Amino acid sequence: MYEKLNECPVCSASNLKNHLVVKDHSVSQESFNIMICENCNFQFTNPRPNEEEIGK
Repeated sequence: MYEKLNECPVCSASNLKNHLVVKDHSVSQESFNIMICENCNFQFTNPRPNEEEIGK
């Protein structure tokens, strides 16, 4: 499953913006949103895989 973040995992700010959409061409063929925090500029996948899904 995936978990949607409403706050930056680094600074906890809620001012997030869509930055990129990228596609996994090698494994899942899924597209992923890359968000950017407008406070600290950290970029991350959102929604992100939960712990149980990582590495599958």
